[in-house]
Amino acid sequence: MWDTLLGMGKRLASKGIDTPLGAMTAVACGGMVAGLWFDDCEGVPELARSLPKDPSDKTLEGLELWLSCYFAGKRAKRPKVALYGSPFQVAVWEETLKIPYGSTSSYKQLAEQVAIRRGKASPRAVGSAMGRNPVSILVPCHRVLGASNRLVGYGGGLNRKKALLMLEGAKFTEDANDRRKLCGLKELSLA
Repeated sequence: MWDTLLGMGKRLASKGIDTPLGAMTAVACGGMVAGLWFDDCEGVPELARSLPKDPSDKTLEGLELWLSCYFAGKRAKRPKVALYGSPFQVAVWEETLKIPYGSTSSYKQLAEQVAIRRGKASPRAVGSAMGRNPVSILVPCHRVLGASNRLVGYGGGLNRKKALLMLEGAKFTEDANDRRKLCGLKELSLA
């Protein structure tokens, strides 16, 4: 995807951003945020890491300010995002953008919404698309839960998903299996 954008002559800018939940890499394209990943997670495209850093890019400066407000518990207008993926992935991410701050949805509910637009979608396919979300936090895949509001799956790690949901005041369920998955992982806090 990134090679395609560069081949089309698109200007890509990159910036490292420190957050309370860890360092992130951000990419902007055409005045919109096209990528935002936690640096210590799989899935950060090598090209994103190798792009020249541009700390003065206005889009990325705006993203850094938005993230600062977000982690301080303040609401601000979300920066525009550029969604690059398959038509199905983009449909899933667009539906995810509709989940309000402090609310959650399930993979099943999201699949039902995507199916209205595309004719068919399974919770598993939605989960696969969520795992490829290139714009963490802005496309709020952390707000998507398993059955019975269970805390499951997040590319940034379940501790981060839990911290983001707690920051937003969203309700979710942790069962014994969830706690075992969290055990041994570095405890994350926004304090």
